[in-house]
Amino acid sequence: MVEENLIRAMSQGTAQGDSARTLLRTARASRNITIRLAEADLALPRRQAEDKGLPYQTPFDPRFEVSADAVYIAKKVVTNLWVIFVLLPIVLVVLLFMFGIPR
Repeated sequence: MVEENLIRAMSQGTAQGDSARTLLRTARASRNITIRLAEADLALPRRQAEDKGLPYQTPFDPRFEVSADAVYIAKKVVTNLWVIFVLLPIVLVVLLFMFGIPR
């Protein structure tokens, strides 16, 4: 949001020279943080990293990692597709034969 406003102000000529650059640099700035956790809370992620053959402190890369939500949704989609394309046609054929449609 800040970046968009700054870009708009710069294109309209209403931004002040050096303050605009400083504001843009500040808007894009990031910093490292440290989080302290109990050893017991780290046991599961360490074991999962070991199971995947990854070093424990490898940064998360969303291009290669799949979130638990994505896995859950994929399982639901596969289940629903199985019902639609396998189970439903079988049920329809059985019902058609029960009511004597293909005579």
